[in-house]
Formats: sequence, C-alpha cells, structure tokens
Amino acid sequence: MNIKNAAAIAALTILAGAPALALANTYVPSPITIGNVDIQPQISGTELNTPGSVSLAFRNVSNVAATDVTFDLNSFGATVARIHDVGTFSPGATIRHRFTDSANASTQTVRVAEVKFADGTVWHGGDAVAAHAMRQAVSMLDSTEGL
Repeated sequence: MNIKNAAAIAALTILAGAPALALANTYVPSPITIGNVDIQPQISGTELNTPGSVSLAFRNVSNVAATDVTFDLNSFGATVARIHDVGTFSPGATIRHRFTDSANASTQTVRVAEVKFADGTVWHGGDAVAAHAMRQAVSMLDSTEGL
C-alpha cells in the first residue's frame, strides 16, 4: 500500500463517524438577519472628540419574540467588542439601533453571537463552527476520491 492510499484510507476512517457528528450538531441558521451596518470610528482631535458608533438594522426571522440579541464586532478574525441589545424584538419587525463602539478597530464586521427568546430558548452563533467543520470534512473526502 502506498502512502497516498494509506492517507486516503486514514481520512475515510476518521470521517466515517462524521455523519453522526453532523446530526448531533446540526447547523441552525441565525434567527436574526443583519441588514444595514454603519460603523463610524472614534474621532479624536484638539477640539473634537467623538466616540465611535455602530448603527445596525436587524430583523427577527424566527416565529418567537427575541428578548436579548448579542452581536460580536470582529476585526481581522478576533472579537474586539460585544453588543447586547435587550428588548422585545417581534418576529418580522426591523429594528434600528445605534451603539457606542469603543473598540476603535480600523476594520470591523458584525455577526450575531447569541439570541435569547421569550420562550426561554437560546440560539448560539458558535453552532456554525460545527457546520463549517463538517463542510471541510466532506470537502476532504471529495478530494481523496481520485487517490
């Protein structure tokens, strides 16, 4: 058996349990969709000192009212700030809020990290990691078929 075949067999053996793992950690898309995002950096000067801000428009696309939505502000792959928006966010309603941004990072993106609902359930954005790992595993499996 050559090294390529051994590597392919090892990969297939490891991935054989992947479908069961995927069922246990099924990816559930975010119940909050983010629309418009406007991130303004902090402005500092001799006469002017304005804190940074993040303006978000988001919508609850689930069937249950959300009560707490947590957003992560990321810069170059690292979370630099976290925003908690607390209230009653009805299904289908578009919410527009502005928050202070003290991170002052040059490039930022926003993602939904967690959503708490009126019925007590919680959605975690970290669940997307399992789906990403599964897609990578399937991709590796596809690439070993020609070996």
